[in-house]
Amino acid sequence: MAIYKNTTELSKVYKGAAELSAVYFGADLIFPVITDYPIDYMLAAGGGWSGVGGGGAGSVVQTTPYGGSSSAFVAEGSIVYTIVVGAGGSGIRDTSGASNGGNSSISAIGLSTIISSGGGQGGANENKPVLQTGYSGGCGGGGGINSGGIGASFSGGSGSNGGAGGTGRYDGTLIICGGGGGASGANGGGTATNTCCGGTGKITTIINTTIATDDNIGEVNLGSIYFGGGGAGGSRNYGDVSRGGLGGGGDAFQFDGLSSQENGAVNTGGGCGGIGSTSTTTFGGSGCVIIRMATSNYSGNKTGNPLVRTIGSDTILIYTGSGTYTA
Repeated sequence: MAIYKNTTELSKVYKGAAELSAVYFGADLIFPVITDYPIDYMLAAGGGWSGVGGGGAGSVVQTTPYGGSSSAFVAEGSIVYTIVVGAGGSGIRDTSGASNGGNSSISAIGLSTIISSGGGQGGANENKPVLQTGYSGGCGGGGGINSGGIGASFSGGSGSNGGAGGTGRYDGTLIICGGGGGASGANGGGTATNTCCGGTGKITTIINTTIATDDNIGEVNLGSIYFGGGGAGGSRNYGDVSRGGLGGGGDAFQFDGLSSQENGAVNTGGGCGGIGSTSTTTFGGSGCVIIRMATSNYSGNKTGNPLVRTIGSDTILIYTGSGTYTA
C-alpha cells in the first residue's frame, strides 16, 4: 500500500468511508496516521564580544502564548528539525579581530528557517585591529573611544532585532564607552545619558523560574526570566562599575588603573562587558534554543542532549548546544 505526502500534511488513510488512525496487517501495525502539532519556541543568539564598548546581546525570537510576537510552527510527523545554538563572540583585547555572537536557528524541509541574530561586537580604543564604532548585529555593540581624538564620538552599532549600542566619547577628562544594546529593544547607555550600562534583555515565559534557576538558563530577576542583556561599556568618573543589562549582560569595572570585566553569562545570549583583558580571551554569552509542545505529542526522538523538562501537560526541550528533534 502506497502512502503519499502532499505539501501540507500526510494523506489520510481510509477504510471505506471511515478515516483510520492506524493501518494493521493482522496484529502488526504497518503505519500510524501521524497528526501534525504545534511547537512553541524561544531562540537566544550568542552575545557579542567587547572591545572597550560593551558587546551587543544576541537577539531573542519567541512565540505566543509565551510572550513573543510570532506564532508557533506546525511540526509534521517524521520531519527532522535541525537546531543550531549560537556561541558567544570571543577574542583578546587589542590583538583580536571582530567577533559578533553566533546565530541560533531552527530549520527543516518545508519550514522557513527561524533565526535569531548574534550580538554585535563593542568598539575598540585607538590603534587597535577593530573599529572604534560599535558593530551591528541582533543588538548593536557599544561605541569605543579615541584618547588621541579629544571630543570625538563613536556611535554604537545598530540592532536588527533589538537595541542599538550606546555612543562612546573621551573629552580629555571623562571616558564613556557605549553599552551594548539589549534584546528588549533597549539601547545601551552612552554619552547621552552619562551611563555605560547595557540594554535590558527580553522576558520569556516559555519556561518557569524553577527550571531557569535549577538549569542555569537565562537570568531570573524579581520573578521574571530575561535573555539577551547588553554588555556594559567601560567607564571612568561615574562609579567603579557599569552594569550589564538583565539577561546575562556582563558588567564592566573601572576603566582607569585596575580594570576588568565580566563575560556574558552562558545560556543567555548576554553581551560581554567592556574593557577586556589584553592577554586573556573573553566571551559573549552563549545562546540557547527552547522548544515546547504537548507531552502527548512529544516523540522522544532527539539528538544533542537537550535538557528535557515538564511543565503541566507540556514537555520542554532546552538546547544549550546544537542538535535535532524529529516530530
